[in-house]
Formats: sequence, C-alpha cells, structure tokens
Amino acid sequence: MDGKAADVIHFLGQGHISGDRGALALPLPASPSATGGERSGRFVGPAQLCRALSRLGAWSLVLSGVPHNHCQPGLRDLADATAQTRTGVVVLHQMQANSPVAELRSTLGMIFGGAPPRGPLPRITCWTHPLFVAFPVEDAELCDRDGTSSLITGATQQALAHRDTPAWVAAGTRALGNLQAEWTPTDGRPLDSYSVAALQQISKMFDEHVQAYGLPDEETPR
Repeated sequence: MDGKAADVIHFLGQGHISGDRGALALPLPASPSATGGERSGRFVGPAQLCRALSRLGAWSLVLSGVPHNHCQPGLRDLADATAQTRTGVVVLHQMQANSPVAELRSTLGMIFGGAPPRGPLPRITCWTHPLFVAFPVEDAELCDRDGTSSLITGATQQALAHRDTPAWVAAGTRALGNLQAEWTPTDGRPLDSYSVAALQQISKMFDEHVQAYGLPDEETPR
C-alpha cells in the first residue's frame, strides 16, 4: 500500500471456529519438510483483523465465504465480533458456485454508491450503525445529519477526500470514531461534558497535526 489508506478490506476464504470464536482460515504454502506436501493453515481472529483494519484506516470489511465453505458460522461470528468492536460497515457474503459475485456487486453498489439493491439478497448479511440508515439525525450529539461524526473537519476532512489518503490519517480518524462510539451511551443519554470536551480536544490536536504534515499531492478528490 506504500503508506496509503484503504477504505475497504475484502477477504475470500474459509471460515473456522476455535473454541467459541470464529476466524478466517488462510492456507499457507506447503512446507518442504511436510510429508506428501501437506498444507498447514493460519487462522485470523477478530483481534488480529481489527488491528489490520485500524492500521490501514479501513472503515469497511467484506468477508466472502467461498463455494463449499465448510464453516460459514466461523465467518459469521468473526464478522459479528468485528462489527461489535469497531465502527464502520461489515458485510458477510456466501458465494455461489454458479454466480459468485451477483449479490455482492449489488451490495457494494448500495454501500459505496448509494444505489438500491436489485432484488433480495439472501446470501448477504450487513452490520452497520443505525445512524447510517436512520437519518436525518436532528439531535445526535457530535454527529452530522447523515450520522457521520462531526469531529472530522478541516485539514483532516480534506486529506480523507484525496485519492492517496495517508494510512496514518485514516487510521487516526477511525480511532477517533471508535472512541466516540465507545463513549456514547447506548441508552439514549447524551455524552457527558467531559467526554465531549476530550473528544473535541483530540480532534483539534489531530487536525493541527494533519495540517502541519501537509495534504497529499493529489488534485482530484475521490
């Protein structure tokens, strides 16, 4: 990625369950010493996946279970654990052998392009914050009318709009969004004044740092 941010990370693979936690099974090349060239595997759990998403500044995750996936519940638990941990959109997709991307194409068009889906999507499950689908929002504190955080402004917002957004800018923005979501009460009560002041101060300091660093050399926003 050469230091650039990614908006969405997409994995295609098999699911796995270890204990009570779901994971993504990644095949590794056969070991030269393995008898008969047997393959070993590596399992990526929610903690590892969330760290990777945060480092790349990604706000979306797509998990596609390949045809004949032997453990779709493993991917479902992984998707759910990731969605419960961080803000953003998580999509779980069960591929079909005869039409592997039809429903996924429609789903991605809805998420990134705002186009309504064409027909039902029985093999798609999507996790997102209610504010992203229940707007306009009139009274949500520190949120714009579309449900996004109002803390992201100025130089930070300009950097995010460029095609070559630095990964550290996107990662810092996602961390601020996750902190805001973590501190926001789930029972409808407003944020306390100390939390609001702290979030605003963090946002201001981060924006000043982005401004001092300079915007990417890219004239065409995405």
